[in-house]
Amino acid sequence: MPVIALTLSLFAAGSAPVQLRVGDLDASKLKPYVSSWRVLEISPDGTSKEVQRSFDQLATERLNGRLVWRQHQYEIPSGGGFDGRSDFKTFAPVDAFERAADGGYRKLRYASDVVHLECRSSRCPPDLRDGAVHSRRIATGMATFDYWGGTYGLLLALVPLKVGRSYQVPVLHPARGLIQLRVDVEAKETIKAANGASIAAYRLRTPLTGWVYHVTDRPPYWVRLEYSRPDGSRQVTERLDDKPHRNAGVWPPRREETGARGRG
Repeated sequence: MPVIALTLSLFAAGSAPVQLRVGDLDASKLKPYVSSWRVLEISPDGTSKEVQRSFDQLATERLNGRLVWRQHQYEIPSGGGFDGRSDFKTFAPVDAFERAADGGYRKLRYASDVVHLECRSSRCPPDLRDGAVHSRRIATGMATFDYWGGTYGLLLALVPLKVGRSYQVPVLHPARGLIQLRVDVEAKETIKAANGASIAAYRLRTPLTGWVYHVTDRPPYWVRLEYSRPDGSRQVTERLDDKPHRNAGVWPPRREETGARGRG
């Protein structure tokens, strides 16, 4: 409680956020892992229902001779998922590919000051959701991190974890372009994993979205995500365990690399 009280007073005082840029984070300290998590829907009366389980992996691979991190996620029962690659050292994104159960998908290719978007249906910005495949070139004017493409939790785990500190992180929003996402490191506290294990974690909040993360400095790094809706319901994504399996291998190939690109 004292830590939380101090944190709130620091934020209330209006301390200026620290501006982060691509090149400021050190992703080389990450370690490969395989882990799993579940999604809970919690009604305003407290009733909880599990609606999804997912498996995810962080591994390294070579891309045209360049060492990169690759994230892979697969959702059950929806069949949706995410693949993303980022620079091994700086975590500068290379690409991100998200597929949805309804056949929609979104592919992002990152360059130094522009992002190339290809999408269909539910994974397109609202003005492009007509069922067709769309392409758009999004000028950002600076290098950005991936966030809404699917990298969100792991990206925040790389932010310097100093209680009371706020950061501005340049990220791409598929519909709004460049956004300086504010991240507040609110507290360090103990939470429970789904298996009952106690985890010491940092609580981070993104005021723009109202999302609350709990992250650590060891695999699988981000262990919980919660957000509340106007009707009083909540969605909680939490790790099923606190001891992920190490695995240097790569899970099934990226969907577009098997000739299935664009079919969701």
